Amino acid sequence: MAILLAQNSKIKTYLYAHHSFGRYIYSVDTVISDPVVSKIHMTIEWHNNQWLLRDLSRNGTWLNNKKLITDQLIALKLGDCISITHDGKNNYTVENLSAPCDLLIPITSTDKSKAIELKLYHLLPCDESPTVAIIFDKIESCWYVEYLNSDSLLSSHKLEDNGYIDINGQRWQLKLSHLENETQIYNTQEYTVDDLELTFDISLDEETTYLKLTSPKGIIDFKTYIHHYLTLHLARCKVKDIKTEINTDLLGWVNTESLCKDLGVDIYHLNIQIHRIRKQFYDLLSDLVISENIIERRKKHVRFTGSAFQVYKGKQLEFSINNNLIL
Repeated sequence: MAILLAQNSKIKTYLYAHHSFGRYIYSVDTVISDPVVSKIHMTIEWHNNQWLLRDLSRNGTWLNNKKLITDQLIALKLGDCISITHDGKNNYTVENLSAPCDLLIPITSTDKSKAIELKLYHLLPCDESPTVAIIFDKIESCWYVEYLNSDSLLSSHKLEDNGYIDINGQRWQLKLSHLENETQIYNTQEYTVDDLELTFDISLDEETTYLKLTSPKGIIDFKTYIHHYLTLHLARCKVKDIKTEINTDLLGWVNTESLCKDLGVDIYHLNIQIHRIRKQFYDLLSDLVISENIIERRKKHVRFTGSAFQVYKGKQLEFSINNNLIL
């Protein structure tokens, strides 16, 4: 996301994909309270992989001390100086010209944290010891925040544009890009977890679990990770329910307290593993729209949602499931 730095106040302005400046508070993104500034004075917009400046004012806009022709589009360069008034009171320096993206911007910071470019799924403040997950819902086209130290569904909520989130004592603000991507969304085929087939390969001592996945786009290597054992454990729980011919809607639900005891972890570390599983699916299947999470959650219960999966232990087939039926 592009950034303008106000030369006098040193305040940064993060640009929307189409960003307007002016005096009229109800019609612009950045308000400039100066009587010589027009209601809608100028715009900066992302077009054809560049940022374009357009003057719409009565009194003029200057780029590097040169007055712009009204309504003419001018491509910006790093270091450019934009003057909204000719007295130097409203000058901006072009500090960044990155493509539009959704950002988390630090509001309170003791360590000069930088804005975070959001890319579908984030574990914050770091992957090693996260306390918060920020997740993009591809179906609803919005961001959700979930706190990992809770087993309550109330810990998850939608994050609105310019909304705030607190992470380990630091406040962040969501700044959406407003980039028009509806056409891309509408033209993207939506898949479900039923379109995926998972193959687990576990060692005889159950110390290592390898996972690969067959998707509509081919075979994807999920490699060997500790969190795959949780997915495998939930898959085995689902197989037990299939054998008892339980109702399909009830298949695989496991109480989180029992799950923590079985795996020898607390609820916080269970949540971390669940989000690491989900994040890996988001990252490796980023070009697909999958309408469910591979691990589904409701209050105090979780389950594995896959309907086609097989498990090999020591290279021997333990079981094979297709469409929630044992083969």
